[in-house]
Amino acid sequence: MQFRALTLTLALTTAGLITACGGGSGDTATGVQPPTPPVTTSVTLTGVVARGAALAGAAVSAKCAANTGTATSGTGGDYTLTVTAGVFPCVVQATSSDAATVLHSVATANTAGGTTASANITPLTELLVAQVTGTQPAAYMASVAASTLSTTITTSTVSTAQTAVVATLTAAGVSLTGITNMVTDTLVPATTGSTGNGYAQVLGALNQAITSSGTTLAALTTSVAAAAAGGSTNVTASYVDAVTLPAALQLRPQASNCSALRSGRYRLVKLTPSAGAINVVTATEIMTFDAPTLRATRPDGGSSVWAATGPCSYTSGTDVITVSQAGVIVARAALAPTDTSTSQPGTTRVVFALPEQSLALSELAGTWNMLGWERALSGGFMGVAGTFTLGSNGALSSARCFESGLAVADAACDVDTTNLPLLSLHANGGFALTSTDVTDPWVDRVFAYRGGNGEVLLFIINADGQFSFATRQRARGLPSVGNVSVSWNVSTDVSNLASSAVDATSNTVTAVNAANGTFTRTNSTVGTGVSHSQSLAINNGRNGYNYRASGTAVASNGSTVNIREFYALRLAGTGLTAVYLPNSNSTGPSNARFIISVEQP
Repeated sequence: MQFRALTLTLALTTAGLITACGGGSGDTATGVQPPTPPVTTSVTLTGVVARGAALAGAAVSAKCAANTGTATSGTGGDYTLTVTAGVFPCVVQATSSDAATVLHSVATANTAGGTTASANITPLTELLVAQVTGTQPAAYMASVAASTLSTTITTSTVSTAQTAVVATLTAAGVSLTGITNMVTDTLVPATTGSTGNGYAQVLGALNQAITSSGTTLAALTTSVAAAAAGGSTNVTASYVDAVTLPAALQLRPQASNCSALRSGRYRLVKLTPSAGAINVVTATEIMTFDAPTLRATRPDGGSSVWAATGPCSYTSGTDVITVSQAGVIVARAALAPTDTSTSQPGTTRVVFALPEQSLALSELAGTWNMLGWERALSGGFMGVAGTFTLGSNGALSSARCFESGLAVADAACDVDTTNLPLLSLHANGGFALTSTDVTDPWVDRVFAYRGGNGEVLLFIINADGQFSFATRQRARGLPSVGNVSVSWNVSTDVSNLASSAVDATSNTVTAVNAANGTFTRTNSTVGTGVSHSQSLAINNGRNGYNYRASGTAVASNGSTVNIREFYALRLAGTGLTAVYLPNSNSTGPSNARFIISVEQP
């Protein structure tokens, strides 16, 4: 009441309706204007909190560009929240009455400069917040500075994020037909005897997909946020290389013995010379896979059923098939004698299958490390490594170390800046890497795959059967003592033929030397019971590569083990490591090998 009386007095004084008095002087007001009181504006958020059915009694809170507010949802999940002296945009959180469910959303003004906003809070908006911020929504809500909200949460960024979320869910088989705007559309939650309106039915379908696929909304949200953040483009060596499925795969049916093997379309790539004209890569095709039945179907309609031999490992005839925890399939496979995609049918090759994805050219911008297997001038195959920088338009701005030995440090490498190839979209999927040197024309195919932590793998192949892998460059960190990893090893020899067996090795880190950038591990071939110690150097001689020097070691059974030299490039986010073993024969044919190591679950 006092505030209102003071306000009235100031207003009357300003209007000249109250004059000064006292002392009998008769003087009037001096005409000095008092300060204008601040204008207090409230903004109001309304919406529905639901996960299919309404979340009644949920605690709703909003953090806005100016000030905060709280409310409680009603029996139908509806809420009205007022933020005094508030300014849009806002990030919103709803916690169910039993604290078991926490969901988030965003709010922008319904009209430019307006004071009201509609903001549903649902699993869809949870994914939306992860997409628009590149962060776990709860962490974003807790840590975001109010002053940054206006640049992160805009009508444009929210719209772009919704498009990305819709694409992810559509790729997973969840239709969002009927929803125009997941933040502002009318939501009538499901009730007993009613499925609710179209929005609620989409929530029901999403819940069903999450349940039947064995994933969780939290895991799905984590993958969406990681993909939006772009993986390790700007991370330090301490970055944790979590290997998980991308969000779209998480919602597809899975194999009973392997959560990483999901139904869908796979880009099948055979590491063999292509049939037909030079530079035409024909040894790629689309395989469809039904995970619950383990049935793989080829484009010609032929199919085979895989037999499980353990978690994420299978056989099909003589083929041996392994699956990484990011969903990449690596196999040793016998090509059919009638296979018309290759110039060498009937041979045994390394074969990859990448879950089909569509990545934009701009998503591949950055600096990449590469390790590959190329044909040597003297015949046979040999390892090659290099680093290249790719622009958002597909142009390579630099390439270095490709003509230098793998032991050459980055600073001492050769550098190329002219006649660099150009990456572009390919009509049949993936990308084309095209030479710009008129004296040496060629075209390679490139396929990209984004894992669940946002890391991207590039797989480059050409018509001669040469191939290479690329991962974004960053310095590797030392592993922790006690870290254990078990991997399948699928390898190819200097003739580019798959080796006779797929073995498995186990490694346990026993010591690290931070000053020297080295670590020691105990290595054994699974099933032998015999182990030995070996030492590896990280970032040697270039950032991102590991190196093992040749030498000998005394095994646990007292025998002497010859340790071969190798260079390894971990393909972040995929569960794969590319390994090159140089020739160690001083006489006779080369025994160089290229190994794709697949981490076991």
